[in-house]
Amino acid sequence: MFKLLRRGADVIGVILFALLFLVFVVQVTARFAFNQPLPWTDEAAIILYLWAVLWGARSEERRVGKE
Repeated sequence: MFKLLRRGADVIGVILFALLFLVFVVQVTARFAFNQPLPWTDEAAIILYLWAVLWGARSEERRVGKE
């Protein structure tokens, strides 16, 4: 049961990081290719970065504490 929950938490972390990367690519493309920066990409990147870091830190803290 715990392995399934841990795998689910890992999947959520991967999704957060993938979304962060996608928002970053959209931001860079809009800014440099189209010369029209999108205002929402800055906030989305910051929020996703914080969530990804905090989610990953908590996940690794549990793994390190058990070893």
